[in-house]
Amino acid sequence: MDTEIKEVGLQIRIIRKAKRLTQEAVAERVGIDPKSLGRIEKGTYLPSLETLGKLAQALDTPISVFSLCRKIIDLISQLA
Repeated sequence: MDTEIKEVGLQIRIIRKAKRLTQEAVAERVGIDPKSLGRIEKGTYLPSLETLGKLAQALDTPISVFSLCRKIIDLISQLA
């Protein structure tokens, strides 16, 4: 589980940096604290499905780009 979360966080960070966006700018668009985005990107925090969708919107990227999105959705469902 930890590996999947870290990989999604890394994908988010790569996309954010490729678009030359700061954590603060993306966090503001999503409505979360920049520290929370940092934890997501480091893979130490599992975002909710809603937050994952907002991140995709904020990064102007289809949610399907997150290659492990299905696994995240499954993990969230199991934890709920």
